[in-house]
Order: sequence, then structure tokens, then C-alpha cells
Amino acid sequence: MVTVVWFMMGWRSAILAVASSLLLAMTVTPALMAILNNRGERGGPRHWWSDGFSNSRLTERYRSTLDVVFHRPLLGISIGVVLPIAGFVAATTLTEQFFPPADRNQFQIQLTLPSQASIG
Repeated sequence: MVTVVWFMMGWRSAILAVASSLLLAMTVTPALMAILNNRGERGGPRHWWSDGFSNSRLTERYRSTLDVVFHRPLLGISIGVVLPIAGFVAATTLTEQFFPPADRNQFQIQLTLPSQASIG
């Protein structure tokens, strides 16, 4: 019975976490973007420590990449799917030294008490 209650509470927690994340993504993130987007419109010198780093060549390459992906969505989807799958396939070739075995019973303690001893 306890397992069933815990299982049901676990699903409720997961649903609450996903719903909270959606609410945050749909409200706070656009509001922050509106606030931060107005920072570039102010006059005066711009400093990297307050406005962030910007490189025109990197910006142009990024925009051209986005143009290609938006004009060919299947290419973007295939790249987005192939890269994680390649990572999972490559992870199978890693040695055991990189991921040591995680045996939960790593050590065992045995105590021998007199038969009349109380646990509590």
C-alpha cells in the first residue's frame, strides 16, 4: 500500500514540475527577454561586462546557420536527432574505467549480538 501511495505521489510531483516549468517558460522568460532587449537601445559606450560579449563574425555564422535550418527544417531535425544518438552510441565504447561499476552493496557489516540483546 505504501508503494502505491508513493508511486502516485511521484507522478503528481513530476506533473507539477513539468507544469511549473511550462508556466515559467511562458511567463518569466518572455518578460526577462523584453527587459534585457531594451538594454542595447541606451546611449553611450557599451561594455562587455554589462552587455555581454559580441563578435560580428560569429554572429553572422550563427545567423546563416539559422537561415539554413529554417529553410530546410528536416535538416535541422535530423542534426538534432543524429547528434544525441551518436553520443549514446559512442558512450557504449567507453571503458569501465570511465564509468566504474556502481555496486550498491559495496561493503557489508555483520554484527553478532547475544540472543537476549534488544535492537532498540
